[in-house]
Amino acid sequence: MSILKHLKNLVGKRSSIKKNGASIMELSRWAKEILEKLYEELGPRGCATNDSRRAARQIAEFFKEYTDNVEVANVKIASRKLDGLLCEAMVLTIISFFLNLFSLSILALIVLLVFFFFLHRELKGEKTKLRSFLSFGEGSNVHAILNPKENVENTFILSAHHDSAEIKENKTSNALAIILPIISVAFILICSLYSTGKRVFALDFSLRFPSRVVVVLGILSLLGASLSILLNLSSSHRYSPGCGDNLSGVVTLIALLRYFSEHRLKNTRLVFVSFDGEECGLEGSKSWYEVNSSLMSKAKNINIDGLYKVQDLVLTALDGSGSVKLSSSLALNISSVARQMGYKIEVGKFSILSGESDAASASRMGLEATTLTSMRPDVECFAHTGEDTPEKVEEEAIRIAISAISKTIEDIDNKDKKDVEESSFLSSDKKYRLTY
Repeated sequence: MSILKHLKNLVGKRSSIKKNGASIMELSRWAKEILEKLYEELGPRGCATNDSRRAARQIAEFFKEYTDNVEVANVKIASRKLDGLLCEAMVLTIISFFLNLFSLSILALIVLLVFFFFLHRELKGEKTKLRSFLSFGEGSNVHAILNPKENVENTFILSAHHDSAEIKENKTSNALAIILPIISVAFILICSLYSTGKRVFALDFSLRFPSRVVVVLGILSLLGASLSILLNLSSSHRYSPGCGDNLSGVVTLIALLRYFSEHRLKNTRLVFVSFDGEECGLEGSKSWYEVNSSLMSKAKNINIDGLYKVQDLVLTALDGSGSVKLSSSLALNISSVARQMGYKIEVGKFSILSGESDAASASRMGLEATTLTSMRPDVECFAHTGEDTPEKVEEEAIRIAISAISKTIEDIDNKDKKDVEESSFLSSDKKYRLTY
C-alpha cells in the first residue's frame, strides 16, 4: 500500500483537531505513523539522488492534501561538498610543496592565501570559483503555502530537510580525513611563510634548496595530503535511514500543515518547505531562499531538524558551526510558550565545528531564525548512523514541537496577546543563559 493510500485510510474524513492535550496527542501519533511509513517506503536518501527526489515528490503529495499551493523545484547541488573542498585543499598543498621545493615560496604563499579567501567566502554561503571543481547532482526542494484569511502581515517559514547523511563507517578514518588536511595545510603554510620571510628580509631571491626544516615540514604535509585524498576517495557512500535526521522534521511539518489548514490564521502566511542538500552544506536551502525572495518580507524561520529525546530538545541561537548568529529572541519566545504549556525546551548555542542547520541559510538572508533539535553537541544520538530508525524518535518530542510551534505562531497572529506576552516575558529583568 502506498503512503498516500495509508494516509487516507488512517485519517479518513478530515476531522477538526482542537488545541487540547488529547487532540495534540492524536496529531503526534498520526505524524509518528507517517514517519514509520516513510521509513519503510523511502529508505536512505543521499542528497541530490533519485531517492531524495522521490522523497520530495512524496512529501508534495502529503502537502497537496491540505493546500493547492504546492511546488517541487529541482536544484543543482554540490554533492559531497565538504569532501570536494578538502580534496581541493590537499591538491593545493601538494602543488605548494613543489613550489617551495623549487624556491617559489612566494608563489606558493599567494596560491594558499587566494584559496583561503575563497574558502572563507564559500563557508559563509557564497558561491565562489572553488565550486567549478566540485561534482554536482540534481536535488529537489518542495514547499507549500497556506495563505491567511485576510491580508498578509507576517510570514512564518517552517522548514525541515528530507535528505539523509552519509554514514562514516570508521570514526578514526573519518576524523583523520578532516584533521589531516588541517595539519597538512598548516605545515605547508608555515613552510611558505618561513621561506618567503627569509627571502624578503634577506633580499635573497636566488634559487637554492630549502632548509631542512622546510623540507621536513613539506614532506609531512605531502604525506598528509596524499593520505587525506585516499581516505576521502575510499569512503563507502552508504547513507543513514534518516528517521530522526530528518524525517522527524518532515512529519512535524505535515502535521502542522494539517492543523493550520483547519485553523486558518487571520494575518499570518505560512510556508512549509522541505529542503534537499542539507547534508551537503545546506545547498538546497541556500538556493531556495535565493529563488523565493518574494516570501521573505517580515518573515521568520523555525527550522526543525533531528527530534529524538524529549529531554534533549533545544532551540539554537547560534549556527553554522558557531559562525552564524540566529534569533535568540525568537528562540526564547518559543521556549517561553513551551514552558507555559508545561514543556521544557532549553535555548543554546552550537559551538565551533558542531555542524550547521538550514536556519543558517535563513539567517544569512536576514531572517529571524532558530532550529528546534535534539541533536545537541553534548549528548549522543543516532544521527548519521545506520541505527537512525523510527523507534529512536520519541513521539512526545514530535508532540512538543507541534504544540510549541503552533501556539507561538497563533500568539503572534493575535497581536493583542503578543503584546501582553512581550511585556511579561521578553521585557522582564530575568536573565537567560544562552549556552548549554
